[in-house]
Amino acid sequence: MHFLLRQIMTARRTICITVFVIFQANLYVAQPTWVEIPQDVQTEKGRDIVLPCKLENLSPSIVPFWNWQPRDGGAEVRLSDGTQSDEDWIEIVTVTGSYQLKIKAIDYDKEGSYSCNVLNADPQSESALVGVWTPVTMVTLDGGSDQTVEVPWPGQSVSVTRTCVVSKVKPAVDITWVYHITSDAGTNIVGELPYDFESGSLPDDNIPVGVDNDIEVKRTVTDNGDGTSNVESKLTVMYTSADNTTGKAEANLKIDVACKAKQDGYVEKNKQMESDPVTTHVKALDPPVVGSIVILDWSKHLVTLECNETTNSTHITYLWQSYGDEVTQRGNTRIWQVEDTDKDRKVNVSCTASSAIGSDTLQVELSPSSSSTGSSGCDTGCIIGVSVAAGIIAIVVIALLVWVFFIR
Repeated sequence: MHFLLRQIMTARRTICITVFVIFQANLYVAQPTWVEIPQDVQTEKGRDIVLPCKLENLSPSIVPFWNWQPRDGGAEVRLSDGTQSDEDWIEIVTVTGSYQLKIKAIDYDKEGSYSCNVLNADPQSESALVGVWTPVTMVTLDGGSDQTVEVPWPGQSVSVTRTCVVSKVKPAVDITWVYHITSDAGTNIVGELPYDFESGSLPDDNIPVGVDNDIEVKRTVTDNGDGTSNVESKLTVMYTSADNTTGKAEANLKIDVACKAKQDGYVEKNKQMESDPVTTHVKALDPPVVGSIVILDWSKHLVTLECNETTNSTHITYLWQSYGDEVTQRGNTRIWQVEDTDKDRKVNVSCTASSAIGSDTLQVELSPSSSSTGSSGCDTGCIIGVSVAAGIIAIVVIALLVWVFFIR
């Protein structure tokens, strides 16, 4: 009897061990292993993308499925039951244990988290973020042209405006400005404005004494109606030159600026693109110099003159005088007309060119035969006189020849 009981107990232990081993073996076989998992991706609108999902040791009775959690916080969407989907913008591509999700011609509203899921005794899931954008491809700064402006005089200001444009992007970019300011006075200012800068002065200790600046940045975003936008940033620099007696403290002042666009996508962050720099040359005002008074025209009793001021400044005023009678033409003009009332056909004129830091005067006496001070060649009246004289001489010569050969 005892022997029989021992046999029964032994058989029971053997059966339990066998069942446990079989159960563990089945459990081991049923555990899938990830071979390929979906990866985060930032892509451009309209492109096709494929998210991988591949497992090994996957039971034939278990088929992975895809879910999508929209970025805007909407409810999670079941995209597929196995290899089938009711969504026309996706496709499940199956190749030997691979269950790829193909998103066709992706649009902005398809951003979010996509997950490949396996339901078994131990549910598993792998997900990836998908971002959609129209990235910045070009940053335009004033057409890339340099310019020259003039400081009126020491202690006065000049305003420089630059405009940076980034077109057809989503999401909208942030624009900042990079600058480098130099001059003969030792100015050497290098830096970058913060992206949220609106107005103020450059935070730099290298600005010379007597120099001041005020900066303003205005940003505009325009919706294009297709999901993209245009972004414009306008930089205005009001720069005040150093105040001294010569006006040379800020000679050869150069303001180099470039604009930088930064774009943050759902997945890819801090995409940057910078424009080519452009230079604004700020010319210091030189004292005026009158180099010559030139005859432009001498017709009958009206003389047209030009005061040739050699610095070519845009901040010069002119004062003309004839025979001591003051006649004034002010503004950015050098041309003046005076009547020729002298019986000897002469005019005595002077031109004074003035600016805030000095003046220069040239007085001359002119006639139709004058070459004009500082000029060469013959003026209009001179040409007419020479032509008439040449005609008279020709007539006299012909008359003498006729008298010599025929009459005498």
